Amino acid sequence: EFSHSGDTCYIAHCYPYTFTDLKDDLEYLSTIRPREIFRRDILCESQAGNSCFIITVTDESVPLYKKKFVILTARIHPGETNSSYMMRGLLEFITSNDKIAQKLRSELVFKIVPMMNPDGVIVGNYRCSLTGKDMNRNFRHPRKQTFPIIYHIRELIQNLQRERRE
Repeated sequence: EFSHSGDTCYIAHCYPYTFTDLKDDLEYLSTIRPREIFRRDILCESQAGNSCFIITVTDESVPLYKKKFVILTARIHPGETNSSYMMRGLLEFITSNDKIAQKLRSELVFKIVPMMNPDGVIVGNYRCSLTGKDMNRNFRHPRKQTFPIIYHIRELIQNLQRERRE
């Protein structure tokens, strides 16, 4: 029997993971992991002025030219909270002292954008950005003003590709 029949109740489709949860997780990791393997930066600001974080995980003692880059992103659709929990687990593992994690860091540079749609997450959207657009459908030609995060991720990928060719 439902004991709140006179109330308005909201039931989550997935266990929530908020923008604050992300900031707390990244702050925690930045305090327990050495800067030589874990670096948190801001890729850009969202349309609403929220930070879009980019995480770099690698072993800085190994020269970059010997490594390949891996780009990982999550939460382009705000309602898909399971991807944030997957990203949390990935970050905990690849920054750990595990032998496999150490090997990965020595051979790869991980560039991770753990929340591509912070505005949508904050306002509780399931699929779209503040403009009501599905960001996932706008990778080919994103406009900087409308889709700043996609624009900057594409720019990052293109810059990495260009640097590898030179």
